Amino acid sequence: MENLLEECVLYFKSNKAYKRILAKVKEKYVGIGTFGGTIKLENITEDEKKALTDLLGGKFFLKKSNIVKVNDIVEALKATKFEEVDFYEMLCLYFGEEILIKKDIKETKKLKRESFFHSLKNTVDTNVYNFVTEAFENKVSGSYSILNNKYNEDGQGEELLKELAHMNAISNKINGKSKLRIAILASEVTNNPHALDENTFLNKIVTYYLCNKSKAEFPKNAEEKNTLFYENNILKDDISNNTLVAGVFAYTSQNYQLLECQGWNSLAEDYEPFALSLVNLAKIDVLKPLNNNVIIVENPTVFMKFHESLLNHHNRFTLICSNGQINLSTFVILDMLSKNECMLCYSGDYDPEGLLIADKLLQRYKDKIKPIFYSGDIYLTAISDEMIDDRRLKQLDKIKDERLKSIAECMIKEKRSAYQEKLNLDLENILGEVYS
Repeated sequence: MENLLEECVLYFKSNKAYKRILAKVKEKYVGIGTFGGTIKLENITEDEKKALTDLLGGKFFLKKSNIVKVNDIVEALKATKFEEVDFYEMLCLYFGEEILIKKDIKETKKLKRESFFHSLKNTVDTNVYNFVTEAFENKVSGSYSILNNKYNEDGQGEELLKELAHMNAISNKINGKSKLRIAILASEVTNNPHALDENTFLNKIVTYYLCNKSKAEFPKNAEEKNTLFYENNILKDDISNNTLVAGVFAYTSQNYQLLECQGWNSLAEDYEPFALSLVNLAKIDVLKPLNNNVIIVENPTVFMKFHESLLNHHNRFTLICSNGQINLSTFVILDMLSKNECMLCYSGDYDPEGLLIADKLLQRYKDKIKPIFYSGDIYLTAISDEMIDDRRLKQLDKIKDERLKSIAECMIKEKRSAYQEKLNLDLENILGEVYS
């Protein structure tokens, strides 16, 4: 009997014309659960017609149709020497797999999914487990898609389970106080320093997990992602992400006491400019300014002009250089400084991008910050010949702060930029702006 089954399969495999026919039969069986109904062979070939005629005889030849009853094929086989061959067993051997009907497939998938979640519960902590189950149950945008795709890679979720075990280990490691460099973290958890590189599955799912944990939106750009990771004790870009400062004092907290960072504070005391990176900031608990005012400027040249004017004054101000777009290290510094009883004073360029930076800071720090060297009169005295096109001017519609809207109106009217380098930054003007 076994030899007859193999011979039957060999018969069908020896004629390629049966390949599409039997595939259609299999598809119909999977769909309805029996060898019934009909199959339709679109654009039927001459070889397929001949194969069906050989098998069905006049039943097919007389119809001259591309629609065939599945049961006719099953019954036709019984009229050959293969009458004792079970058609289902033949079809399974032909395709080299157990053929399940949709109902069985659905039940099998359900059992596999239940087994996966049972294993997951025994592998990860409650927070990770809840994150994954919520994503699958509610088909949460983004996280569900990549989780489901990874699950379906092997159909049982074994690879996904492995990756989620890694994520669980990462979650446990970042729960402490210390900041961890991303490559070292990846290496400790997976033995691969590149496991958390951009565009890896682990990087993506950790990002979604941290968003869920922090109740934050998915980051729109690299800076937002750096911030999300930093706030969860992961350093992504720790060296190049730095900020130029002068007059910033640092302290660490031990046993509820503040300990001075002497080397750092010596530079601050001497009013020496120096760069702070995320590596430095990761070790610090408290930052303090020189006095009650902190000046933030947009570029290093202007930073040095302020510094030169204030250097020999008895009441110097802490200086921060944002260096264009505000990076994570600058936000960390400003967040820490704003916890003190001090006023942040921001001075930036008069162009759409500069005004948006100012607006972003004013929205973030609210009554803890004020703009300085920002007025229609100052804009007109510092105006340049550089024209601003309509596309850039359109960005000014996003300005929210009322103090900046009047400047935006001047800019829309003049259609030209003005830059800090042209400002009169002598000591008298600086003190007038800061204390106004």
